[in-house]
Amino acid sequence: MQDLKQSAFNTQEEYLSWAKEDCSDYQLRLDDRTWIPLHHMGISGQTGSGKTFFLQALLDQLTNKNVEHNIYIIDPKCADLFNVGKTILPEEQVVNAECGIDLIKKFDSIIRERQATIAEFLKANKNATYEEANLPSIILIIDEFGAWRADIQRLAKSERDEIDGILSKIAFMGRQLGIFLWVCTQ
Repeated sequence: MQDLKQSAFNTQEEYLSWAKEDCSDYQLRLDDRTWIPLHHMGISGQTGSGKTFFLQALLDQLTNKNVEHNIYIIDPKCADLFNVGKTILPEEQVVNAECGIDLIKKFDSIIRERQATIAEFLKANKNATYEEANLPSIILIIDEFGAWRADIQRLAKSERDEIDGILSKIAFMGRQLGIFLWVCTQ
């Protein structure tokens, strides 16, 4: 059995150099043996277990790829992930809980735009994905998903249903289009 060791990095540059080793622009490196494709992701753990820190590390990898992936963040607490996002992403792509509702509604048009962009490519290349079309991924990250879901319960049922429908559309159509949902919750 192979010995498992924890990697340690003295600088962000060391970490990013390690993260790029044998890793494509459409993969994330998790440890010395594991690379995963960009896809939907669920992260859960108790308070203080490192969920947000892990997301920050993945954001560092994503924002240092040769492909400029499009990342959107909803952080209802406006805490660590919100602040990190504000330093590396356009301001309108990092929002609090209330603005998150409008951001998710915007994703309906983002999905339609991506479908239009990739349609001809998919006709000519059956079973292909956004990656073969050399398109960037589009990732919606919702930190503290459980708290955010509780917060939107104040909305009218029709608006909650609309939001749930868009999140479901991302989940069902995401792989081929390159539109992914990452949720982090306790």
